[in-house]
Amino acid sequence: MKSKLFNSPFEAELRVLLVLENSPMDAISSDMILAIDFVSIYGKEFGISEENLHGDSSYKYSELASKKELVNIAIKELVLQGLIEVVSHDGFKYRISEIGLKYISSFNGVYSEIFSDNAKSAFEQ
Repeated sequence: MKSKLFNSPFEAELRVLLVLENSPMDAISSDMILAIDFVSIYGKEFGISEENLHGDSSYKYSELASKKELVNIAIKELVLQGLIEVVSHDGFKYRISEIGLKYISSFNGVYSEIFSDNAKSAFEQ
């Protein structure tokens, strides 16, 4: 049986944590998480990166619906694990917890570094 890590809930959880870790705001909505995630993955298309982390695809915008579902699943799992916290003023917003910060700090590599740089740039746009 082939393992599916790419576009899996686990990969989405890591990206959600990276988005929240790099957010300059106290807490952000699931829609903002999705938007920053998408822009960070396809940074070349948005002028914030030299390349797209998931390659060049003419179908990238059609991925948004499935990414929204994956991000929502990831958020629920991360809340249950205590890695992110829910802030419920002006609707539901999320922020990374101290446990989440410790957890995500153990993930270092080229992908997470580029994604984090892209996320910072996306928040500045």
